[in-house]
Amino acid sequence: MALKVFRSERIAEPHALSPGAIRTDGRRHLDVATEDGFLRLLDVQPAGKRRMTADQFLNGTDVSACCMA
Repeated sequence: MALKVFRSERIAEPHALSPGAIRTDGRRHLDVATEDGFLRLLDVQPAGKRRMTADQFLNGTDVSACCMA
């Protein structure tokens, strides 16, 4: 799934995930693993759709089926 990121924030947190792996609570937080933490996606735009907040995106998308590493 193509996803344009408009706003994000860095979270410095140790983890054992591979860079690029997705972590989410399924409702509000959508995080992408980096070498030294996570990039929390705040505003995104799926291909062909409007810009939305991460919680709006998660409300209408089953990320476990399409995006989980």
